[in-house]
Amino acid sequence: MASRGVVAQLLKLARGRKVHSWRELGPFSVRFCSARSFSTAALNSLLAGKTHAELLELSVREPERFWDSAARERITWIRAFERVQDCDVARGKIGWFSGGKLNISEQPEVLWQGVVLRSPGEASSRWAGHRGDPKDGVGGGELLEMTCRLANVLKNCGVRKGDRVAIYMPMCPQAVAAMLACARMGAVHMVVFAGFSSEALADRIQDETGGVCIAPQPAEAGAEIRPTMAMRPFYGIQPALMDEKGQVLTGNDVTGALCISKPWPGMARSIFGDHQRFIDAYFKPYPGDGAHRTADGFYQITGRMDDVINVSGHRLGTAEIEDALDEHPNVPETAVIGIPHDVKGEVPFAFVVMKEKVSEDQESVVKELRQLVATKIAKYAVPEHFLVVKRLPKTRSGKIMRRILRTVSGMVTTLDDPSVVSEIIQAHQHYRNQAAKA
Repeated sequence: MASRGVVAQLLKLARGRKVHSWRELGPFSVRFCSARSFSTAALNSLLAGKTHAELLELSVREPERFWDSAARERITWIRAFERVQDCDVARGKIGWFSGGKLNISEQPEVLWQGVVLRSPGEASSRWAGHRGDPKDGVGGGELLEMTCRLANVLKNCGVRKGDRVAIYMPMCPQAVAAMLACARMGAVHMVVFAGFSSEALADRIQDETGGVCIAPQPAEAGAEIRPTMAMRPFYGIQPALMDEKGQVLTGNDVTGALCISKPWPGMARSIFGDHQRFIDAYFKPYPGDGAHRTADGFYQITGRMDDVINVSGHRLGTAEIEDALDEHPNVPETAVIGIPHDVKGEVPFAFVVMKEKVSEDQESVVKELRQLVATKIAKYAVPEHFLVVKRLPKTRSGKIMRRILRTVSGMVTTLDDPSVVSEIIQAHQHYRNQAAKA
C-alpha cells in the first residue's frame, strides 16, 4: 500500500500547477512524451464505408475477420500476430493475437499526439462526477501532462518495470492517467473501483505481495452508482439473457441473467497467480448481473442477481424499484430488499429517506410512492412495506449495506456511522407498534 507520503504526492499531482514545458517533468517524461509524426491508417475494403450497425453485425457474424482487420490496421505491431484467437471458454482459456508483440504504451500516444499537435486545448474526453454534475473536458495536452506527472511520482516511489500497482480510483480522468502511466513504465496494474469497501479491496488484492496502491480521498457521503441503460453491445460482444432453467431468452422486452456467449479481445485473461479462482468467479452459471432487453433491443442492467426478488412468479430487480421511488421529489434516497411471504414467495420492503419538510405528511408521500411504482413498473412491484428512516447504513465508500437492512441488527466495522443502525431499529419497532394497533 502507498504510504501517506505517496498518497500526498498523488493528491498534489492531481491538483498541482500546470507546467509550461515537458522538460520540467524530468528526462524520464521527456523521453516518453516526445512528439512524433501523427498519421491515421486508412481502413481497407472490409471495414471501410460501413455503418456502426453493419460493423457490429460483421463483428458478430465473422469475429475473426473483423478483429484481424481492425488489429492489423489500427495497432502498431513490433511483430505481427500469427493467430487471431485461441479461446476455450469451458476451460477459462482466453488467448488473442498469439505470436504478436507490441508496446501497448505507444498505442494511445498516437491519438494523444494527434490531439496535442493539432489542438492541445481541445477536450479529448468529457466526464461527470458520481452525482451527475458536469465536469470540464480534459484536453489531450492536459491528459498527457497528467500521465507524465503520475509516471514520475510512481518512479520516485520506486516502481519499476514488472512491478505491480493497484489503482483504487473512481471513474475519472486521473484513473485513466494512472493506467496509462503504468503502461508507459511497464508496470503491471490492476483496477479496483473506488466504490468498494476496504474489505472488498483487500479481497481483490490478496494475491499481491507488495507494491503501490493509488487511491483518492475518502468518497463524499451518499456516493453511489446506480444501474443504468447500457444501450447496445460493443463490437464482437454477444450478450445473452438466460431464464431460471438455463434457456436463452429470445426476442425483446425480456429480463434475465446477463451472460456473454462469445469471448472478445478486451476481456480478462486470468487472475494473477490464481487461474482457478478466475474460472470459479467468471465461468460458472449466472455469476453476476441481471438485465432487461427493451422493445428496441437496448440493454439495461437491473442489478446483481442476488438483488433480484421473485414476487408471485415475477422476477424483479430491487434497483428497478428504487429507481422508481427515487423519482419522487421529496425522496432523496431509498433501498429495497426482498422479504419472505407465505403466499407470494417474496415481497419488496422499502426503506425510504424523506426530506425534513415532509416529516408530518409521510403517509401522503408513501401513498404517492405506491402509485409511482405501480405506474412505472407494475402493481405487483409495489413494496408491501414502507419504513421511513432518517438515513441508510453505508460503508465509508458510500455503498448501502443491504445485509444490515435485512437483519436490522449487529454492528459492522465498515459503517461510516454505527449509530444509524440504532435509528433503524427504533424506526422498525415504531412501525411494528403501529401495525399492531391497526
